[in-house]
Amino acid sequence: MIKIAFIGPLEKERIRVLEKILNRNIGESKEFLSLYNFKIDSKSIQIWNFKWNRQANIVFNLMKDTYNYIFVFFRLSNINSLKVTDEWISSIKNKDKIVYIGVNGEKIVNVDSIKRFLNKVEVNKYIEIDLDSKENIYALKEMITNFEEKFILLASRKMEKPLVREISGVTYKGELVTTPLIISYEGIDDLSGEERLIFRLCNGENTIEEIAKKLSLPRIRVALVIKKLVRKKLVKEIMTLR
Repeated sequence: MIKIAFIGPLEKERIRVLEKILNRNIGESKEFLSLYNFKIDSKSIQIWNFKWNRQANIVFNLMKDTYNYIFVFFRLSNINSLKVTDEWISSIKNKDKIVYIGVNGEKIVNVDSIKRFLNKVEVNKYIEIDLDSKENIYALKEMITNFEEKFILLASRKMEKPLVREISGVTYKGELVTTPLIISYEGIDDLSGEERLIFRLCNGENTIEEIAKKLSLPRIRVALVIKKLVRKKLVKEIMTLR
């Protein structure tokens, strides 16, 4: 099981993130600690969502070594919401499991101020999320299950594409697109010749538009065939970074 602590002064925003991850309404709790259990890609996840008060801080300090990761939320438009987190994370020895998450605001704090603070607390993992962006929430869920890959989300920045992904020191800038991927060959004999051609191009790399272009077919026809393949559980649609 992957255990994650959610902390930081943005209690309402953390609830919004949880609701988007869980895909259901949970509302605010009056308790100083709330637990949420769920699965992503068959991986069991447990999120410990702490109130931002003294009682919660005491319990968090007692439990801090048991978490796989600690997500610290702050508001991008308020540098103080970043600085007040120092007390909570200063005693954590393994800083590699800490991720600072800047939540979208109308005016973003100077990036250098954020970097200086992160250097001070010796944390090197940092992302920005726009709570209204489906791509951002998807990437956050990806980070939960694939933590070794860092995600830096820049959707709230003008002149930037939605996602920057850093892998092994190499940075890829791009956006998330939907691509169909073959998951089974059982029943392909029942497909028509055209459907088989489309099926063969569902390699997780081609978008619907690209498949249509390669086969010189109308996009809507390709889209309908792929929906049929999804219903037959021959293909699933995945998100791919471009």
